[in-house]
Amino acid sequence: MPPRWQSSRPPPFRLAPDRPGASGWGRCRRIAAGCLLPLGMTAGGMVAGARGQTLPDPGPYEALGIQAGMVLLFPSVEMQTRHSDNVRASATGEQSDLVLEAAAGLSFRTLWTLHDLSGDIRVRHRTYTRDTASDATTVQAQLGGALAVTADDRISLDATLRRQADVAIDSDVDPGLDPDERVRFDDWSVTGSWQRQVNRIAFQLSAATHRLNYAALTTRRDRQDYRMGLRLAYALSPSLSAYVEPSLSWIDFDIGSAFNSRTTSALVGARFDLSTIFQGDVGIGGFRQTFNDETIETRSGIATNARVTWNPTQLTAVTLRVSRRQAPSTRIDGGRLVSSDIGLRLEHALADNLDASLGGVYRINAYGGERGTDHRTDLEADLRYRLNRNFGLTLGVQHRRQDGSTDARDFTQTVMRLALTARI
Repeated sequence: MPPRWQSSRPPPFRLAPDRPGASGWGRCRRIAAGCLLPLGMTAGGMVAGARGQTLPDPGPYEALGIQAGMVLLFPSVEMQTRHSDNVRASATGEQSDLVLEAAAGLSFRTLWTLHDLSGDIRVRHRTYTRDTASDATTVQAQLGGALAVTADDRISLDATLRRQADVAIDSDVDPGLDPDERVRFDDWSVTGSWQRQVNRIAFQLSAATHRLNYAALTTRRDRQDYRMGLRLAYALSPSLSAYVEPSLSWIDFDIGSAFNSRTTSALVGARFDLSTIFQGDVGIGGFRQTFNDETIETRSGIATNARVTWNPTQLTAVTLRVSRRQAPSTRIDGGRLVSSDIGLRLEHALADNLDASLGGVYRINAYGGERGTDHRTDLEADLRYRLNRNFGLTLGVQHRRQDGSTDARDFTQTVMRLALTARI
């Protein structure tokens, strides 16, 4: 899956906190309750108000954090055990393994009323019981913020960093790689946007860059990606707006590959919020990709990007996502990748301290030419239990299956995990 900076595609199907420092255990209830905040205002800003105001108790199962002035800090540690029946996602010679992980992290968010700044840094060490050569330590960091320049203008900035991530574990990163190409990498991305509201008209101008560095044996895949986009929206009513969204992106490999490409795309769509029951953003349009090497056929087609959430009760959220687009690929000869996927996710709060989720994604990766097409299915289920505001347990299972363009690209993999998290 593409990195976070690429806004033309929905995020991965995972239940995650709304922001660093938020536990995420009550997310279904917050969504269903329609807790929509004004631009640039955080939940902390809503409750904190002026400097020095006392924060209310967030509930018996939410971490309190450590308040340092107008900043809330959330230290955490996690111990996780994961068993995979095919740890390298190989077509033949599958090898099972037990992976032990230890992680330490620190999240923060501000309590400002108008502006917003939040971040997270996490260090994780992974130990394999059998394949000890794959032991690794990774660092992941995120920083995001929004500045309310005026009542009508907002500037946002997001940055991410991953150090020595592992493609074999991070299944959202280019799942089309061949088994022997699933190597560790470093990457970072920066995304900025300017938003302005003028009566019923809203503008959003965004720009992003993403850097990907692979291990020494695969430096030919190192690349820099860029993207620029504009969204122009018109509010037809308080709950419905229509928009157009053109964008331009570049993929540049360091070695000056003939597969360096430029892609133009445009979407026309609508965003709606109907009485907290249905929320969605649905866009459809097209894309066109050209290459430095004129002998490579130009690719064009239909582009879609849609997300619709249905809240049948205050405790349940059902989300449907559909996407089709030109997608970056780390293969030197795979720059023509067109990725299409459809996914469904159910989140339900069984109790105040017990949440469950179930989701699935079906993806088609069409590389064109001799590379062919891969069909992939990902299914996952999670059960999260909060013992109290400081300790939680997570039990999860994930099943992945790929029917590749060749037998060497086929694989199935089932992963079960148990995690214990401690937060202040």
